[in-house]
Amino acid sequence: MKLRLYCLLSLSLGSLLNANESVQLARINKAAILSAEKLSLYHDGEAFHVKQNGRLHAVPSYDTDEVLRKVNKNNLAAYLKAGLIRVNKTNNGEFVLRSHIKGLGGGVWGAWAGCWAGKFTVHLVSQGIILGTGAVVSLVATPAVGIAVVAALEKTVAVPVEIMSNAAAIAGGIAGGTITGPV
Repeated sequence: MKLRLYCLLSLSLGSLLNANESVQLARINKAAILSAEKLSLYHDGEAFHVKQNGRLHAVPSYDTDEVLRKVNKNNLAAYLKAGLIRVNKTNNGEFVLRSHIKGLGGGVWGAWAGCWAGKFTVHLVSQGIILGTGAVVSLVATPAVGIAVVAALEKTVAVPVEIMSNAAAIAGGIAGGTITGPV
């Protein structure tokens, strides 16, 4: 079983040093998590290092999130404004770094409204097309044929329209929740 230490580091720009030195990103006291040891996260311009109990451990690139592998000293400050770094420790003592971008979202009412707006828009458009087709057929042929066409189209496209309306509901909910942001 892996021993995982989950530490979300809210990294501050104030801890950044000049470009010639190693950058200490954060000091973590994980006493509340598992034990009384302290962790510090460093970046030397090329790789990340974790200091634990006075010993510096290099974090290999294969244990570093792809986004963090591309970070250098110049764009690290920009990343830290929008992101967090999660440090995991495996049972063999290695550290794994994962990135987490803080994003907007969580507007519950916006997500709800976007969900229903997306769903009903698809149903409204499809019903408009079906009824419009039936009206044209009624004018060209007879009203009885137009009613039969509407009934046939309703049965034929009911499942695809429902599938499309569910996809539109999901997309509308995501868009609405993101636009309205945290409540």
